[in-house]
Amino acid sequence: MTDYLSELFRNIKVDNGKKINLLIDKGIINYHEVLDNLLNMGSSRNLLLFAIYIEKVSTEDKIVIAKELIRRKSYYEITILAKDVIDSLYELFEDTIISSDNAYIIYDFAFNVRNINIEKFENKIIELGNPVYIFRFALNIKGANISKLEKAIILTNNSEYISLFATRIANANLELLEEALSNNGNLDDFKTFLKYKNKVQKEDYNKLCNSIKNNDINDLELNKDRYAYLFKEPSEKVKALVRKINNLGY
Repeated sequence: MTDYLSELFRNIKVDNGKKINLLIDKGIINYHEVLDNLLNMGSSRNLLLFAIYIEKVSTEDKIVIAKELIRRKSYYEITILAKDVIDSLYELFEDTIISSDNAYIIYDFAFNVRNINIEKFENKIIELGNPVYIFRFALNIKGANISKLEKAIILTNNSEYISLFATRIANANLELLEEALSNNGNLDDFKTFLKYKNKVQKEDYNKLCNSIKNNDINDLELNKDRYAYLFKEPSEKVKALVRKINNLGY
């Protein structure tokens, strides 16, 4: 690629590709020569910019570009291309992204690209066992299986993220996460969890009272496990941690 063409690509975002598109339309730059050059020797960044900004790029050419980015394992460019240009062709990218074995790359793709196979990405996130991205997947990916991710976060034995999961994820199993935190024994994280638990349980108790008052059988059936937790005696390990926190003046 000549220095002049490289300069146009460096500044392509400034005018949304108007200069290059004009030069291609006027025949000053040969579209096919530029594409071939990029496919053979160009950077993945410039391939991505070409796919996004050049008006003449056909669906067939986008597929060619996508396959080249996959061959190069250019994970960032694959995610942007799947999101902004050829979202409907996401299946071309999934296996490449998952094979990266990088929790951030896998989560980032799942977060930014629609129509993905959520279970496939979720299973890989769980397999990698990174507590940050197990938590983020549960928090931000619509349709994530909270129960599976909950078990996975417990297996990480990371008290900070177990506590975050308990306090930030809707419908988390507080009893299960409380037991996991008590096994870990981190007092700061357990105290954070207890504050949240007390707040949530007050809300649950008020909701339960209203359901009884209004004879709301559907709500009682739907939330029976959560309501049962209100009346369950804590384990001896949990009681011991609570006593320790109180004795230390936490």
